[in-house]
Amino acid sequence: MTCLIRLSWTLADLRAAARPSRDDTQRALHLWEIFMSRESLTWLNRNTLIGFTTKRGTAWHSRARHQGDEPNHYPGPIPVSDVKRRLFGWEPVRAPLRRRT
Repeated sequence: MTCLIRLSWTLADLRAAARPSRDDTQRALHLWEIFMSRESLTWLNRNTLIGFTTKRGTAWHSRARHQGDEPNHYPGPIPVSDVKRRLFGWEPVRAPLRRRT
């Protein structure tokens, strides 16, 4: 019985996608985002850098409101200085290891 309910829900979603309203479109995007990555949209938009967007287009997760102070998409190659600053601009912290008992 559970499988039939789940199957009908999935078919309903597909039917809604064929004639999407604003709510259906938002729900479909939400489902897409859930199944594409375990990371949040904010994490993806702030911790990944996407280059050559004029040739390839933007990434599926690109949302301006999640990108913070500066965009993470570049029309050409990603400048090395941005890679160093944005992805490696941190210092490791020494801490004792804890053993699970």
